[in-house]
Amino acid sequence: MRKTTAGILGGAVVVAAILLGKYGFGGGGSGRGDGDTGRTEPVSAPLAAPADDAVQVVVDGDQYVVNGKPAELADVVGRAKAGGTVTIRKKGTARFNAAEKLTAELDRQGIRYSSQNEF
Repeated sequence: MRKTTAGILGGAVVVAAILLGKYGFGGGGSGRGDGDTGRTEPVSAPLAAPADDAVQVVVDGDQYVVNGKPAELADVVGRAKAGGTVTIRKKGTARFNAAEKLTAELDRQGIRYSSQNEF
């Protein structure tokens, strides 16, 4: 009986340690104690202003916003075909289908783009 209780308690301690490590409870840290994270730049570096020929598409919910103005899928693809670099930025609220439709259509048209998960 004693071995079973010790085994259960030992298993519980291991599970608790894994959960604490996985979900960040207990402070964590680098172990150096000096508060230095070793990062030399911010986690999310600010984006440069788009060039005149750049097409910045933000997918927000099921809406497309091109260079700050709302647009339909056909308009987005038309602007992308006109030239310039195409950057797709997906907000945390972006609907999967909206982003998928856009990337599928750009792929189908042979238009190159870069994609970023954003804010």
